[in-house]
Amino acid sequence: MVAILLATVLAQAFPTISSASPNPEKIQIPANVTEGLGYLLGLVEKHGLRHIDMEKAGPVIDFVLSEDKTRPALYYSKDDFGPDSAYHEFEVDQGLGNIVAYAYSPSIPSEAVIPSSIRVSFWKKTNGFDHVDSWSWDYPPKEGAVQAVTGIEYEETTPDVFSGTYYGYDLDRSLILCRYGERNVFFSISRQREKAPGKKAFTLGDDQDWAYLYTDETGMNKAGMGWVTPYMYESFAVTVFIDRGEGVSPPVKGAMFKWLDAGAGGMNMVATRHIDAGIRRFENAFRTVMEDPSLPPPEVVSDAFSKIESMPDEGIKRQVELYFDLLKKRYGHEEVFQDEDFAAKFAGSEYVAQLTRQQMEGILGVEYMKNVLGKNPILGVSRFLSQKSCQSGVSPAGISNPN
Repeated sequence: MVAILLATVLAQAFPTISSASPNPEKIQIPANVTEGLGYLLGLVEKHGLRHIDMEKAGPVIDFVLSEDKTRPALYYSKDDFGPDSAYHEFEVDQGLGNIVAYAYSPSIPSEAVIPSSIRVSFWKKTNGFDHVDSWSWDYPPKEGAVQAVTGIEYEETTPDVFSGTYYGYDLDRSLILCRYGERNVFFSISRQREKAPGKKAFTLGDDQDWAYLYTDETGMNKAGMGWVTPYMYESFAVTVFIDRGEGVSPPVKGAMFKWLDAGAGGMNMVATRHIDAGIRRFENAFRTVMEDPSLPPPEVVSDAFSKIESMPDEGIKRQVELYFDLLKKRYGHEEVFQDEDFAAKFAGSEYVAQLTRQQMEGILGVEYMKNVLGKNPILGVSRFLSQKSCQSGVSPAGISNPN
């Protein structure tokens, strides 16, 4: 009986997704592409990686570039990897050199470029060491040369749009810049290390406002479902960006292959359509940031995040306390703030004291991006990047000849 009740509850939490095509065709990815994905996923823990077998990885790149696909459709991988999967591709009106410089720099965290998907992220180990090495990318890559970074990265997601939960976990991740024939290619490969419990969180306004509230309570925020503790049991992904060649617009083809197992009571309630929707959420924020003409050069963004990181504890706490005061004023009409006792949890120094240093930096980092992109920020950038608020910082990384 408990299992039946739980399945019913989870079905309500992970509903069917509407789309332009109500019942898009599900199509299996070719077997040689799945084999290539298996090879790439095997590179995720290869510390000291200096070679990539393009005969094995090539079918993945060829599939992404292929125009011979059914549209609309839900593509998935039929494999022995375990979780359900989805594939989604997109184009980015930004050069691959700049994509690498912004999105895969050690000094610009993921929340800067995908703020609707990632709350906070930071590297814990790189290249087999118990510390984080800095790195820079030499772009364009030389023929036959492979540049790679491997390590362990921590990330916390933003609230899931279906279950109202967020997750925090460690990832094994490999970043690879290489060439395939005449094309420059970048891979980001990741695998979750341990299952993660879901905690209650809230989306304020539209998801594109990039404004969220997080609690430390396990469970869902859906009515009648607070007792359910969801888990992200397993997730892994292969993201690829390919330079389409000189004179082609948009200049970059991007794609993500993702596998996900999440639910409760050992039951996976995530289907291909849910994973597809999550990838599209990633794409929307990523393109919003990367294609914005007001996006500053990567070294300017890096310097801003370095300054936030160098802020003294008391200074950053004051700014985050102010952030939550202003956040409540802007979104005070929303249901989450109608319960005065609950709303009081998100005010003042007591709530801020529960946040980690990285979570506070993540808040200010996203606010910085909203400022420079004209996205109606909560805080003005001058409040926390002034010389009075922080010490000067120097970006430890960059990229040569981004284009």
